[in-house]
Amino acid sequence: MTKTKKNILIGGLDWGLGHASRMIPIINYLISEGHNVIIAGNGSSLKLLQENFSFIKFIEFSGPKITYASNKNQVIYLMFQAPRAMFKFWMQKNRLRKIVKQLGIDLIISDNRPYFRNKKCKNIYITHQIFPLAGSSKKILSKIATKLHLRVMRKYQYCLIPDAENENNLSGLLSHGKLPKNTKYIGWLSRFDKLESLDIQENTVLIVLSGPEPQRSILENILHEKYRNSSKKVFLVRGTHSKQKNTFPENFKVYDIIENQLLIDLFSQAETIICRSGYSSLMDLASLGRKAVLIPTIGQVEQEYLAEYFNLKFNFKTFTQEKLININVDELICKDCWSICSCIDFTRVLDEII
Repeated sequence: MTKTKKNILIGGLDWGLGHASRMIPIINYLISEGHNVIIAGNGSSLKLLQENFSFIKFIEFSGPKITYASNKNQVIYLMFQAPRAMFKFWMQKNRLRKIVKQLGIDLIISDNRPYFRNKKCKNIYITHQIFPLAGSSKKILSKIATKLHLRVMRKYQYCLIPDAENENNLSGLLSHGKLPKNTKYIGWLSRFDKLESLDIQENTVLIVLSGPEPQRSILENILHEKYRNSSKKVFLVRGTHSKQKNTFPENFKVYDIIENQLLIDLFSQAETIICRSGYSSLMDLASLGRKAVLIPTIGQVEQEYLAEYFNLKFNFKTFTQEKLININVDELICKDCWSICSCIDFTRVLDEII
């Protein structure tokens, strides 16, 4: 039976590159099935997708500009910005309505972008954080955030969770509990496949940065200072197009944004991998079969929880950003590999829906 070609609009957040990178396998699959994919977004995340899919249509679709604290008061800092951000999302519904009409959109896929939906077509919401955390001392805020998020999710026909339902799950409490009826687990979403072979080079370090400022730059500065006089060969992926402020020594090879195959090669060669504990990064590590040293972003409760979860469940090394300053580089060595499977094929779930 011939499948009907659909016009599919995909929109995500520009809060780090993770929301964009995890959509790459979905976009690849939809294109391979003959669908017409249009991508709406902005900032570095949009640039990443443009570099991977130069042949499809892109729409500049701005989102709320969220600023982050340079200290631990992140939850309170973000809480005061939340109403303005949600209002910005809501105000864009009229523009989205026009896009749906002009382009004849049949399906909208929203990666954690509230209100990115339209009554004239089918709508899918993707999130790994059904139950947001606001810190152990702020349980009331967690309950409020969860209630508001569930209200957003129920407006979509389907809510897809990029994780496994079984004991191999990567998100823990974030997406395992009493779920709404419109939710489905779809397995991990990663642009990478398991590494066929490793060619680990001693004294090589791969640092993959991403996420919001100023914390991205703060971690870059810490790691630059830590390795600048080291004998180790350091490959630094900055995860941003912003201008470099550091002068890097000869033992550093620096990339702003990196092509997929080169990044895969570096993952297979690096003795040690250092990255944030963002969920998309963790899905990539699970798919590749490599472990890493995890440095959660200060004040981002989700990343702090995931770093601790991976430390306890999967034996990953993890350090807070403050402790990292005083850690010797030899303590950061992490050669370990792991083998884990979500046992779910997201393409089958998409086929059922589309």
